[in-house]
Amino acid sequence: MSDMVDSRIAWLLQFESGRIWYNKLTSDETKRMYLRNLERYCKAVKKTPDELVELKMEGQRNIGTMKEFQAETLLETFFANCRLKESAKAALKTAIISFYKHNRRELASNTASNIVAPEPKKRCPETNDIIALENAMTTARDKAIVWFLASTAVRVGTLTKLRWNDLQPTDDPEVPYQMVIESSRLKGSGVGRFRGLKQVAFLHKLAAAKLENYKIELSRKKYVVKEDSPLFIAYRKSKKLGTYFVIAKLYRPKSKGSHLG
Repeated sequence: MSDMVDSRIAWLLQFESGRIWYNKLTSDETKRMYLRNLERYCKAVKKTPDELVELKMEGQRNIGTMKEFQAETLLETFFANCRLKESAKAALKTAIISFYKHNRRELASNTASNIVAPEPKKRCPETNDIIALENAMTTARDKAIVWFLASTAVRVGTLTKLRWNDLQPTDDPEVPYQMVIESSRLKGSGVGRFRGLKQVAFLHKLAAAKLENYKIELSRKKYVVKEDSPLFIAYRKSKKLGTYFVIAKLYRPKSKGSHLG
Protein backbone atom coordinates (compact mmCIF):
# COMPACT_ATOMS: atom_id res chain seq x y z
CA MET A 1 0.00 0.00 0.00
CA SER A 2 1.07 3.59 -0.53
CA ASP A 3 2.26 5.82 2.28
CA MET A 4 -0.97 7.80 2.05
CA VAL A 5 -3.12 4.68 2.46
CA ASP A 6 -0.94 3.50 5.34
CA SER A 7 -1.32 6.86 7.11
CA ARG A 8 -5.11 6.70 6.69
CA ILE A 9 -5.19 3.22 8.20
CA ALA A 10 -3.07 4.37 11.14
CA TRP A 11 -5.44 7.29 11.66
CA LEU A 12 -8.54 5.08 11.52
CA LEU A 13 -7.25 2.40 13.87
CA GLN A 14 -6.84 4.95 16.66
CA PHE A 15 -10.60 4.77 17.12
CA GLU A 16 -12.61 1.81 18.38
CA SER A 17 -15.38 2.42 15.84
CA GLY A 18 -12.77 2.61 13.11
CA ARG A 19 -11.26 -0.74 14.08
CA ILE A 20 -14.68 -2.39 14.23
CA TRP A 21 -15.61 -1.09 10.78
CA TYR A 22 -12.27 -1.74 9.09
CA ASN A 23 -12.14 -5.36 10.25
CA LYS A 24 -15.58 -6.05 8.79
CA LEU A 25 -14.79 -4.79 5.29
CA THR A 26 -14.09 -7.65 2.93
CA SER A 27 -11.64 -6.54 0.25
CA ASP A 28 -8.57 -4.32 0.06
CA GLU A 29 -10.16 -2.33 -2.76
CA THR A 30 -13.27 -1.63 -0.66
CA LYS A 31 -11.15 -0.67 2.35
CA ARG A 32 -9.10 1.75 0.29
CA MET A 33 -12.09 3.54 -1.24
CA TYR A 34 -14.26 3.59 1.88
CA LEU A 35 -11.44 4.77 4.12
CA ARG A 36 -10.65 7.70 1.84
CA ASN A 37 -14.28 8.81 1.95
CA LEU A 38 -14.67 8.41 5.70
CA GLU A 39 -11.56 10.49 6.30
CA ARG A 40 -12.85 13.17 3.91
CA TYR A 41 -16.17 13.29 5.74
CA CYS A 42 -14.62 13.41 9.20
CA LYS A 43 -12.40 16.31 8.20
CA ALA A 44 -15.31 18.19 6.63
CA VAL A 45 -17.62 17.88 9.64
CA LYS A 46 -14.75 18.14 12.16
CA LYS A 47 -15.53 14.92 14.00
CA THR A 48 -13.64 11.72 14.67
CA PRO A 49 -15.15 8.32 13.79
CA ASP A 50 -15.97 7.72 17.46
CA GLU A 51 -17.68 11.12 17.65
CA LEU A 52 -19.82 10.23 14.63
CA VAL A 53 -21.01 7.10 16.41
CA GLU A 54 -21.63 9.02 19.63
CA LEU A 55 -23.72 11.53 17.68
CA LYS A 56 -26.00 8.71 16.52
CA MET A 57 -26.12 7.16 19.98
CA GLU A 58 -27.11 10.50 21.46
CA GLY A 59 -29.93 10.66 18.94
CA GLN A 60 -31.10 7.21 19.95
CA ARG A 61 -31.22 8.36 23.56
CA ASN A 62 -33.36 11.35 22.60
CA ILE A 63 -36.11 9.83 20.48
CA GLY A 64 -38.84 12.29 19.68
CA THR A 65 -36.58 15.33 19.96
CA MET A 66 -34.62 17.37 17.44
CA LYS A 67 -31.54 15.32 18.34
CA GLU A 68 -33.02 12.01 17.23
CA PHE A 69 -31.79 12.26 13.64
CA GLN A 70 -28.85 14.61 14.11
CA ALA A 71 -26.38 12.17 12.58
CA GLU A 72 -28.54 11.92 9.47
CA THR A 73 -28.96 15.69 9.35
CA LEU A 74 -25.21 16.18 9.56
CA LEU A 75 -24.67 14.00 6.50
CA GLU A 76 -27.44 15.68 4.53
CA THR A 77 -26.13 19.13 5.44
CA PHE A 78 -22.69 18.09 4.26
CA PHE A 79 -24.09 17.07 0.88
CA ALA A 80 -26.09 20.29 0.60
CA ASN A 81 -22.94 22.39 0.97
CA CYS A 82 -20.17 20.34 -0.61
CA ARG A 83 -19.03 20.70 -4.21
CA LEU A 84 -18.43 17.05 -4.99
CA LYS A 85 -19.59 15.50 -8.22
CA GLU A 86 -22.67 13.29 -8.02
CA SER A 87 -20.61 10.12 -8.41
CA ALA A 88 -18.29 11.20 -5.57
CA LYS A 89 -21.27 12.03 -3.35
CA ALA A 90 -22.77 8.58 -3.97
CA ALA A 91 -19.47 6.87 -3.13
CA LEU A 92 -19.09 8.87 0.08
CA LYS A 93 -22.69 8.15 1.11
CA THR A 94 -22.10 4.42 0.64
CA ALA A 95 -18.98 4.54 2.83
CA ILE A 96 -20.65 6.50 5.64
CA ILE A 97 -23.74 4.29 5.68
CA SER A 98 -21.41 1.27 5.83
CA PHE A 99 -19.49 2.82 8.74
CA TYR A 100 -22.62 3.34 10.83
CA LYS A 101 -24.08 -0.05 9.90
CA HIS A 102 -21.00 -2.01 10.93
CA ASN A 103 -20.95 -0.15 14.23
CA ARG A 104 -24.57 -1.24 14.81
CA ARG A 105 -25.83 2.33 14.63
CA GLU A 106 -27.57 2.35 11.26
CA LEU A 107 -28.75 5.63 9.82
CA ALA A 108 -32.42 6.07 8.88
CA SER A 109 -33.11 4.33 5.57
CA ASN A 110 -34.21 7.54 3.83
CA THR A 111 -31.05 9.47 4.72
CA ALA A 112 -29.77 11.57 1.80
CA SER A 113 -32.23 9.77 -0.47
CA ASN A 114 -31.58 12.35 -3.20
CA ILE A 115 -27.95 11.22 -3.47
CA VAL A 116 -27.80 8.43 -6.01
CA ALA A 117 -25.07 7.19 -8.30
CA PRO A 118 -25.46 8.62 -11.82
CA GLU A 119 -26.18 6.24 -14.64
CA PRO A 120 -22.76 5.21 -15.96
CA LYS A 121 -21.87 5.92 -19.55
CA LYS A 122 -21.83 2.63 -21.37
CA ARG A 123 -19.31 1.88 -24.03
CA CYS A 124 -18.09 -1.45 -25.30
CA PRO A 125 -14.63 -1.10 -26.85
CA GLU A 126 -14.53 -2.21 -30.44
CA THR A 127 -11.76 -4.29 -31.99
CA ASN A 128 -10.06 -1.18 -33.36
CA ASP A 129 -9.96 0.31 -29.85
CA ILE A 130 -8.32 -2.81 -28.46
CA ILE A 131 -5.78 -2.92 -31.29
CA ALA A 132 -4.94 0.75 -30.74
CA LEU A 133 -4.40 0.11 -27.05
CA GLU A 134 -2.30 -2.96 -27.74
CA ASN A 135 -0.09 -0.90 -30.06
CA ALA A 136 0.49 1.59 -27.22
CA MET A 137 1.77 -1.17 -24.92
CA THR A 138 5.50 -1.86 -24.73
CA THR A 139 5.67 -5.44 -23.39
CA ALA A 140 4.09 -8.74 -24.38
CA ARG A 141 2.66 -8.93 -20.87
CA ASP A 142 0.81 -5.64 -21.25
CA LYS A 143 -0.52 -6.65 -24.66
CA ALA A 144 -1.71 -9.94 -23.17
CA ILE A 145 -3.52 -8.10 -20.36
CA VAL A 146 -5.34 -5.90 -22.88
CA TRP A 147 -6.69 -8.87 -24.82
CA PHE A 148 -7.29 -10.94 -21.68
CA LEU A 149 -9.54 -8.25 -20.19
CA ALA A 150 -11.39 -7.78 -23.45
CA SER A 151 -12.04 -11.53 -23.72
CA THR A 152 -12.84 -12.50 -20.13
CA ALA A 153 -14.25 -9.30 -18.54
CA VAL A 154 -12.75 -10.15 -15.15
CA ARG A 155 -12.51 -7.39 -12.54
CA VAL A 156 -9.20 -5.69 -11.77
CA GLY A 157 -9.21 -7.10 -8.24
CA THR A 158 -9.64 -10.61 -9.65
CA LEU A 159 -7.05 -10.29 -12.42
CA THR A 160 -4.11 -10.18 -10.01
CA LYS A 161 -5.34 -13.33 -8.20
CA LEU A 162 -5.44 -15.59 -11.23
CA ARG A 163 -2.96 -18.41 -11.85
CA TRP A 164 -1.94 -20.34 -14.91
CA ASN A 165 -3.81 -23.44 -13.80
CA ASP A 166 -7.07 -21.47 -13.86
CA LEU A 167 -6.93 -21.77 -17.65
CA GLN A 168 -8.73 -24.99 -18.51
CA PRO A 169 -8.59 -26.29 -22.12
CA THR A 170 -11.92 -26.51 -23.95
CA ASP A 171 -10.79 -28.38 -27.10
CA ASP A 172 -12.36 -25.55 -29.10
CA PRO A 173 -9.78 -23.82 -31.35
CA GLU A 174 -11.82 -20.60 -31.45
CA VAL A 175 -12.19 -20.42 -27.65
CA PRO A 176 -9.34 -22.58 -26.33
CA TYR A 177 -9.69 -21.85 -22.60
CA GLN A 178 -12.31 -21.31 -19.95
CA MET A 179 -12.00 -20.32 -16.28
CA VAL A 180 -14.26 -20.98 -13.31
CA ILE A 181 -13.34 -18.44 -10.64
CA GLU A 182 -14.66 -19.08 -7.13
CA SER A 183 -16.26 -16.44 -4.93
CA SER A 184 -13.20 -15.85 -2.72
CA ARG A 185 -11.44 -14.17 -5.66
CA LEU A 186 -14.44 -12.16 -6.82
CA LYS A 187 -16.12 -9.00 -5.56
CA GLY A 188 -17.06 -9.38 -1.91
CA SER A 189 -14.54 -12.20 -1.34
CA GLY A 190 -17.34 -14.75 -0.87
CA VAL A 191 -18.68 -13.10 2.28
CA GLY A 192 -22.37 -12.50 3.05
CA ARG A 193 -24.51 -11.97 -0.03
CA PHE A 194 -21.47 -12.78 -2.19
CA ARG A 195 -21.16 -16.30 -0.74
CA GLY A 196 -21.22 -19.09 -3.29
CA LEU A 197 -20.87 -16.89 -6.36
CA LYS A 198 -18.61 -17.87 -9.23
CA GLN A 199 -17.57 -16.41 -12.55
CA VAL A 200 -17.27 -18.47 -15.70
CA ALA A 201 -15.08 -16.73 -18.27
CA PHE A 202 -13.73 -17.69 -21.66
CA LEU A 203 -10.53 -16.84 -23.50
CA HIS A 204 -10.77 -16.56 -27.28
CA LYS A 205 -7.94 -17.50 -29.64
CA LEU A 206 -6.65 -13.95 -30.12
CA ALA A 207 -6.17 -13.49 -26.37
CA ALA A 208 -4.67 -16.97 -26.06
CA ALA A 209 -2.08 -16.12 -28.73
CA LYS A 210 -1.06 -13.02 -26.77
CA LEU A 211 -0.61 -15.18 -23.67
CA GLU A 212 1.76 -17.45 -25.59
CA ASN A 213 3.85 -14.43 -26.58
CA TYR A 214 3.83 -13.36 -22.94
CA LYS A 215 5.13 -16.80 -21.91
CA ILE A 216 8.03 -16.40 -24.32
CA GLU A 217 8.79 -12.99 -22.81
CA LEU A 218 8.72 -14.49 -19.30
CA SER A 219 11.21 -17.16 -20.37
CA ARG A 220 13.48 -14.54 -21.94
CA LYS A 221 13.41 -12.59 -18.69
CA LYS A 222 14.35 -15.77 -16.75
CA TYR A 223 10.99 -16.19 -15.00
CA VAL A 224 9.97 -19.80 -14.39
CA VAL A 225 6.28 -20.42 -15.11
CA LYS A 226 4.64 -23.14 -13.02
CA GLU A 227 1.04 -24.30 -13.00
CA ASP A 228 0.33 -22.42 -9.77
CA SER A 229 2.31 -19.29 -10.72
CA PRO A 230 0.42 -15.98 -10.86
CA LEU A 231 -0.90 -15.40 -14.36
CA PHE A 232 0.32 -11.79 -14.54
CA ILE A 233 3.32 -10.53 -12.59
CA ALA A 234 5.12 -7.22 -12.12
CA TYR A 235 8.53 -7.19 -13.75
CA ARG A 236 9.92 -4.63 -11.28
CA LYS A 237 9.62 -6.17 -7.83
CA SER A 238 9.22 -2.80 -6.15
CA LYS A 239 5.96 -2.10 -7.97
CA LYS A 240 2.59 -3.77 -8.21
CA LEU A 241 0.98 -4.72 -11.48
CA GLY A 242 -0.63 -1.51 -12.73
CA THR A 243 -3.90 -2.99 -13.95
CA TYR A 244 -5.89 0.15 -13.15
CA PHE A 245 -3.90 1.91 -15.85
CA VAL A 246 -4.86 -0.74 -18.38
CA ILE A 247 -8.56 -0.44 -17.52
CA ALA A 248 -8.45 3.33 -17.90
CA LYS A 249 -6.68 3.16 -21.23
CA LEU A 250 -9.10 0.55 -22.55
CA TYR A 251 -11.63 3.37 -22.72
CA ARG A 252 -9.13 6.02 -23.83
CA PRO A 253 -7.12 4.17 -26.47
CA LYS A 254 -5.58 7.27 -28.03
CA SER A 255 -3.20 7.77 -25.07
CA LYS A 256 0.38 6.69 -25.68
CA GLY A 257 2.78 4.60 -23.64
CA SER A 258 2.56 1.95 -20.96
CA HIS A 259 3.11 2.71 -17.29
CA LEU A 260 2.86 -0.81 -15.93
CA GLY A 261 5.46 -2.02 -13.51
